[in-house]
This record gives sequence, C-alpha cells and structure tokens, in this order.
Amino acid sequence: PRYLLHAIGAAKYKTVYVQSLQVIPGEEFANVVAAVKKFANNGYVKDAHLDDEYLKNVEIHLGMPLLNNLDEVDDVAKLLNDLYKDEAAQGVVAFMGHGNPDNYDSFKANVRYTQLEEALQVYSKNYYVGTVDMKNNYKQDVMTRMKNKGIASGKIYLHALMSIAGDHAHNDMAGQGSEYWDASDPESEDNSWFEYFAHNGYTPNVPLGSNNEPLGLLELQGVLNVWINH
Repeated sequence: PRYLLHAIGAAKYKTVYVQSLQVIPGEEFANVVAAVKKFANNGYVKDAHLDDEYLKNVEIHLGMPLLNNLDEVDDVAKLLNDLYKDEAAQGVVAFMGHGNPDNYDSFKANVRYTQLEEALQVYSKNYYVGTVDMKNNYKQDVMTRMKNKGIASGKIYLHALMSIAGDHAHNDMAGQGSEYWDASDPESEDNSWFEYFAHNGYTPNVPLGSNNEPLGLLELQGVLNVWINH
C-alpha cells in the first residue's frame, strides 16, 4: 500500500479511501493500518517529500476487513449458508481460511474463524472452518471436530475462505495427485486438504466457478457487498 498511497499523495487527491480485502483484522491488516498512518504523517523515510500542508487537509478513510465484528460474522454465516445449504444437506462443507501464526496473531483476530464456525453450525452441524496458519485449527483439527460429531466418512465440499482463490486455494486446499500427498508423513502441512481428507476415508469435492476454477469470497456477490458497505 505504501507505493500506491505515495502516488495518490503526490497527485494531491483530497479524499482517499483505503479498503481492506482481508477476511480478519489480523497481521496483514495491521500492516495496512501502519501504511495509512505513515502516509498521514509523511513518515516513509525514503519517500518523505509529500506536501505537509496537503497532508494536514486530506481526508483518509480506512474500510475494515470482512469479519470485523461479531455482527458481520453472523451476517457472513447467513450469506454462506444461503449459498451452500444444499451442499451441507449432502455432506460436510469445510472452509479454508488463512489465519495468523500464533506469535503474530494481531488483535487476536484468529478467533473470528472459530466464531464463524459456531455461527454456521447454528444452520447445520456440517459446516467447519479451518486454516493453513492458525494453531489448533489446521485440517487435522477440522477432521477431529468432525469425528467428534460422528462424521467419519462421506462427502466433504472444500471452499476457500479468502478474498481470492490463489495459491493457497489451488494448492493447499484443492491440490490433487502425488505431489500433494506425502505418504511417509500423512500429517504434513504440505499435504493438501483434498488429499488429506481423501486418504482419511472422505470423498472430497472442490466446487468450481464458471471459469472452472475455485471461487474466492470476492466472487460471491452477497459476501462482496459486506466489503463494499465498509
């Protein structure tokens, strides 16, 4: 964001809107906040030649991440259930978010994933929310919670709980084949969700969009509107 903000400041825009596309207000959002603060204070050492008088008068607005508060957790849970209730009637619907490493859990934002799972399970016990980088909420932990509720086999639909379906969605979640499964280390984080659940007695499925790719949250109109409203 620092480069974009500097270019915007150099062009003397009078009103600046910065909209987070993060899902939770975690480590990466903290970096956005820091970038906005540095811009407002002309604080980038390399770039600090913006007009201080301009910066005194510019309006800067910061839009929050998707799951900024508990009301939004409930709103997004309803939207996701509206979209995926037919899948939940047939099997597990598991969402894969990113998460923060435990030592970088800015604002304790990882709790939003747990809260979202709880909000979704009001609609169906078949909804689960895990991550690739949140302690005690990896794919193994998701499977443990499933088994604790008596779900030891059956269909499991995998969806990305990320704004775009990028590297994590295509590889960590949906990756198929031998390159995504290390039989010598079944619990490895390098094993994809698809292969992990397939090797543990489930039938995984990755629903695709019209472009034959997994969908990111920004492609879901109702969920997108939550960001737009911010």
